[in-house]
Formats: sequence, structure tokens, C-alpha cells
Amino acid sequence: MINAQPGSFDYRAKLARYLFNARRYMENAFRLMDQGELEKSGECVWGSMAAALKAVAVYRGIRLPSHRQVREYGRVIARDLHDPEIWSAVNAAELLHVNFYESDRTRSDVLGTIEQVRPVIGKLLGLIPKGVVETLTLPAIEDDSQMDH
Repeated sequence: MINAQPGSFDYRAKLARYLFNARRYMENAFRLMDQGELEKSGECVWGSMAAALKAVAVYRGIRLPSHRQVREYGRVIARDLHDPEIWSAVNAAELLHVNFYESDRTRSDVLGTIEQVRPVIGKLLGLIPKGVVETLTLPAIEDDSQMDH
């Protein structure tokens, strides 16, 4: 993890992009699963988790330039909040990322993981104060009912 220096990167643009992507990727995960694209759906679940973790990190002035750092930040947040559900969801989402290459998860596996991960992504996004989010310009998501935030 890299602690960002003030002004070292465009905080507001990155935060807006990560928030948008966290929501959009989860929406895409459902759409792709409905189309039978389980591997792509799972990859979107990991993308949603990674974007949510990166959003929290950016809000806190931290940059996560690698997959390993994103994963480790999930462990840090879970530890700091005393919430093992977060770490469990990070691991579950990462397994769907691996499934993109291995293709051994069933529809039931993918759906179960989405149901485990989705509320945690909402919880992570909830760590960013609404007052901050309201000041950002976010593109509209067609169906925002997939997130619990």
C-alpha cells in the first residue's frame, strides 16, 4: 500500500470512477450470469470487490497499484473493523477471479458467492461518507437495486 501525498493524484476522479465501477461491475455480474456467462460474471464480482476496496483506499489517501495490495487491504479493513465477513468475502470474490481461468464453479456456486459478496461491497462503500459521495459526479447506473448502499 502506498500512502498518497496530498495532490499526488486526482482523488475525486479516482474515487468517482471506483465507486461507479463497483456498482457497474456488480450489475454486470448479474446480467452475465443470466446469460450463462459464469466465468465473466465471477470476474465482474472480483472487479466489483476490487473497485470497492480501491474506493475506500483512495478516500483514505492510499493507493493500491497491485492485485496483491488490493487483497491485503481487504485483510487490513477486516482486521481494523473487527469484521471477518469482509475478509471472507474478499477471498470468495477472489476465487471467482480464479474461476475465470479454471471454469470449475457451477451457477449455484457463483450465485452463492455473489450473495455473500454483494452486501459486503455495500458495507465497504458505506465507509465513504454520503456527504463525500454526493459531491462527486457519478454516471447513472440503469438498475441500482443490486447494491445495498
